[in-house]
Amino acid sequence: VLCNVDELFDREEFSAAPDSGWPDCFNSGVFVFRPSLKTYNLLLRFAAEHGSFDGGDQGLLNSFFSNWATADIGKHLPFLYNLSSSAVYTYIPAFNHFGRDAKVVHFLGATKPWNYKYNLQTKRVMQDGTTSGSFHQLSFLALWWNIYSASILPLLEKLQKMEESESEECKNEVAHSVSELSIHFKPEEPSPEDERRKWEEGRMDYMGKDAFEHIKKKLDAFL
Repeated sequence: VLCNVDELFDREEFSAAPDSGWPDCFNSGVFVFRPSLKTYNLLLRFAAEHGSFDGGDQGLLNSFFSNWATADIGKHLPFLYNLSSSAVYTYIPAFNHFGRDAKVVHFLGATKPWNYKYNLQTKRVMQDGTTSGSFHQLSFLALWWNIYSASILPLLEKLQKMEESESEECKNEVAHSVSELSIHFKPEEPSPEDERRKWEEGRMDYMGKDAFEHIKKKLDAFL
C-alpha cells in the first residue's frame, strides 16, 4: 500500500479491480465488501456446492459475485488500486504515464519480495538467477525492501533483543533457585540381618544407634 486508500470505504460491495490476466474477472487481492454473517454463510454453502474454478478464493468469489463484470461499472476499481507488478512490462507506455499514481502494488506469483536478496548498503535488490524481474518491477521490490528495512526490521531486532534478555533473566532465575535448593536424602533403614551382621563383624555404631543409652533403653523395656 503506497498511500492512504480510505476513499475505498465510500465504495459499495462488491468493488474490485479487474484481473490483469482476465479483465472480466476481478482480482481478489483488493476488494470492498460489507461484513455480513449472511453473506459468509451463503459463501460457505456456495463453496460446498460449486467449489472454485481456479482452486482458490478468487475463483470462488468471482463465481459468487458473477455479475460483477456487467452489473455496475461503478464497482470496477481503477487498476491503480491493485497494480500487478508482474504485468507492468506488458504495457510499459501506460505504466510510464499512470504508474506514478499507483496506490496498491500486488506482487503476484510464487516469487515474493522476501524471496529476493537485498543489499542494505547499496539499497539494491539482487538477483541470483532464480529470480527475475523487469526494471519497473525491481523498483517496486526496492521500495518494498526500503520500507521493510526502515520500519519493520528495527522492530524485529528490538523484539529479538527483548526475547534474548528475557531468556537470560529466566536462566539466571533458574540458576539462583537451584543454588538455594536444599535436598535431603533419607537413608534407607538397614534390615535386622544387616544390623546383626555389623555386630558380628564388630562394626557397631557406638555414637549413634548402638550407643549405650539406646542399648540400656532396649534392655529396660524387657526387664
